[in-house]
Amino acid sequence: MYRQKNTRRLVSVILTLGAGLVGGCGETTTAGDCEESTTRSCSCDDGTTGTQLCTEGSWGACGCGDCQPKAEICDGIDNDCDGLVDNGIPGTGATCSVTGVQGVCAASETRCDGVAVVCEQVIFPSDEVCNGLDDDCDGLIDEDLEGTACPVNGQLGPCGVGEEQCVDGALVCTQVVYPQTEICDDVDNDCNGVIDDGDPGGGQACTVTGLEGACAVGTTECQSGSLVCTQVVFPEAEICDDVDNDCDGIVDNGNPGGGGSCLLSGLFGVCAFGVEECQVGDLACVQTVFPTTEICGDGLDNDCDGTTDEASAGCQCTPPATRSCGSDVGYCIAGTQTCLANGTWDPTCVGERLPRPETCNNIDDDCDGSVDENVYRTCYTGPAATQNVGICHNGSQLCTAGSWATTCVGEVTPSTEVCNTADDDCDGQIDETGVWPYDSNREPNDIYNGNPAFIGVYSIWNETKSVSSVFGWPGDVDNFYWHLTNYNQTNTFTFWRCEVSGLWSSQTVRIRVGVHTGGYPGSGPWQFSAYSIGAAGNGSFIEVGFPSPQGPYGLLVGIDYVYGFSPCKNHGYTLTCVLHH
Repeated sequence: MYRQKNTRRLVSVILTLGAGLVGGCGETTTAGDCEESTTRSCSCDDGTTGTQLCTEGSWGACGCGDCQPKAEICDGIDNDCDGLVDNGIPGTGATCSVTGVQGVCAASETRCDGVAVVCEQVIFPSDEVCNGLDDDCDGLIDEDLEGTACPVNGQLGPCGVGEEQCVDGALVCTQVVYPQTEICDDVDNDCNGVIDDGDPGGGQACTVTGLEGACAVGTTECQSGSLVCTQVVFPEAEICDDVDNDCDGIVDNGNPGGGGSCLLSGLFGVCAFGVEECQVGDLACVQTVFPTTEICGDGLDNDCDGTTDEASAGCQCTPPATRSCGSDVGYCIAGTQTCLANGTWDPTCVGERLPRPETCNNIDDDCDGSVDENVYRTCYTGPAATQNVGICHNGSQLCTAGSWATTCVGEVTPSTEVCNTADDDCDGQIDETGVWPYDSNREPNDIYNGNPAFIGVYSIWNETKSVSSVFGWPGDVDNFYWHLTNYNQTNTFTFWRCEVSGLWSSQTVRIRVGVHTGGYPGSGPWQFSAYSIGAAGNGSFIEVGFPSPQGPYGLLVGIDYVYGFSPCKNHGYTLTCVLHH
């Protein structure tokens, strides 16, 4: 049985009035055969004459009064005065098609809509049935039909139950279930007539509820459509396999298979002997003896280092063993040692001759395989009274093959005394040419340096004035002077940086700076400023400067005098001035 679609259906009802109806003006006429659309005269109740129209083989009502019968046309008026509007219009009732309508709904009919003759749909969608037609007018034929179950000939199990399907407009019983792999569901899935044959899903490992150890490991079995875990392992004696063989909830309890003696790989001596123990399902050799202090003479490796009665443990030997001792190299002769009762060698090397210090004798005295190596002696070729006096000191001579070298390497002998704070002639006196006091009362000399930017270095040596005078003037102006600036220097201000070097610790130098404000030197006044620097001031500097103009002879600077003593006659001092304005 099929369930039809709930499709709303519209039905047009056409009412037709035939002959024998009351005509116009209320006069009854008798029906009779006539020719379509012809008219005839008829009598009205008021004695007038009307007209009757022949419609569908019958005379219509007599048109009396205002109604004048004529041929019916599609205009919404009862033209033939028969009481019906737009009936019997030529061209109506013909088969036609409505655009866009499908299926059975496409079969339409021409009709008058009160204005004109049009193609009007007369069949509407209905529920789809198996008839080869598009009943619901959706463009599809016999679609979405739900069939009922039906038997399929020659098939077993679920494959024998088919379904009615609409094929070419007729119901056919079609097979819809086909053989599949058998599963445990109490159904003949492979359609061979036997349910759950071959134990489908069975034979898989599973856990049996309530059991422990190996006994909890079961196998699945298909029973009444469900897989059941069936026990297949039962309690046995415990073995070392990391399995609870006796199913008591404890794995490898009782150390099964263990307790035997074994040897440990990688260990030495007494430590290599162990006992077998069941660990994680395997028998392992477990160490039971550990290193102790080596016992001499028992023939065992007590400290398990791979060596028996070794010397590092104090076990040096086994009595009454002997061994050679000492050396047979060079001067030495080897002796003999005897093993004592405690397993150590007697410290006395009987009969040996020991090394002695190396001497220059062409013999290997220290028994190291080399003769007279690194043997030196001190030497000095200068006068005996000068040895190790002043700068003089000893040298050395090397022994080679029993003989001393002919040269004294590294010695220093007396030399000529020079002014260098050293006792060069090794007589116990330093720079003994005499103490030379510096005379500060000398005739004046000056030197003019024409370069105002840098006067260079001027030194006083040996207390002599080796430079000629550019200008001389009377008076007691000592030592040497330079013009630091040109005559009539016009720069607004000039600074000079002057420093003295060469002072001894007991000396002080005075630098004198002056500017001439008058005419020729000696005829006009000089203005001087004096600056003193002690020995500690070596390397320090003094800034000197005078405003411009500086007179016709410019700025002068020089060492005025030096206080103190110089240990050597040949000693000098250096004055350096540099312009830095």
